[in-house]
Amino acid sequence: MTQWSGTPLRPQGQPWPGLNTRGGRLDNGTGQLEDGSKNQIINEADTLEKRKGIVRGLNERFNGVVCGLFKYTDDCGREWLIVADEAGIFIRQPFEIPVFTQSDAYPFDSFSELVINTENWNNTGDYETSNDEMVQRAGLPAFPGARLPNADIMRWFKEASNKSYQIRIEYAFEDAASEQHKAIVIKGTGDLSAGAYLQGELTFDNRGIYRVQVFHIDAARSVSEILNENLTGQRTGFFTMEYARDAATNSFIPRVQVFPTGGTPVLQVATGLTAIQDADLGQITGIGIGYRNGLQQFNGIDVVDGGPI
Repeated sequence: MTQWSGTPLRPQGQPWPGLNTRGGRLDNGTGQLEDGSKNQIINEADTLEKRKGIVRGLNERFNGVVCGLFKYTDDCGREWLIVADEAGIFIRQPFEIPVFTQSDAYPFDSFSELVINTENWNNTGDYETSNDEMVQRAGLPAFPGARLPNADIMRWFKEASNKSYQIRIEYAFEDAASEQHKAIVIKGTGDLSAGAYLQGELTFDNRGIYRVQVFHIDAARSVSEILNENLTGQRTGFFTMEYARDAATNSFIPRVQVFPTGGTPVLQVATGLTAIQDADLGQITGIGIGYRNGLQQFNGIDVVDGGPI
């Protein structure tokens, strides 16, 4: 059993120790905060001084400006952090470095910039921002077929980092007779012109069409509808497209969640894929807007975000 023996931090007759910011250890009393300083003076040259907000690793907000952060390790091997703000000095023990909750491997955008961010998105030519929404550029033609074509999908710049992930949009349709579509593409490859992917699609017009569909486009470019569900409620809401992959149990399941404003939430599991079909999928993600007949409408996507599941 380890036997600890106490060692006084301040030997009798010696000055109180300060902080050695160069080595992160207790000063021996000679005043090592900065050249020529005394122990009670905070190092004014500290690069972390005068930063407002929460100190990372503490999850604590201090009073006003944080003027200094100093770390030391005591004789028992424990790390401590001294935080100096406008009100005083506080001693804390950091718990852990926080984990980032937002990864750029998944799209996140509120479309509040003046133009679509071309560093984050590819194939942006058909889209622009308006009133904090992503909308189609004026004058674009209707698309043929039952679903938004891959050429109209605006793609996130980076592949998803997890085999199982979800993408969610906040959407708004125009209350008009035009058949309007919004699409989420997940698990794609390349520029979507070849290879397999999954596409979730919302369709709306005020003549009674309001539904969610999921299509599987396989490696041979054969299209299969694997989910079709009617929706109720208003023309706004939230739409989530998911892919839950568990190779250990041979489970490869697309899922959708739709929460229409004022309507009944829909949480549906689509027809599952096989291991061979799963192997053809990639990690490319995208979103798109279009109309199939009638006149072009001002229908948009307000927010997009995503992450692993």
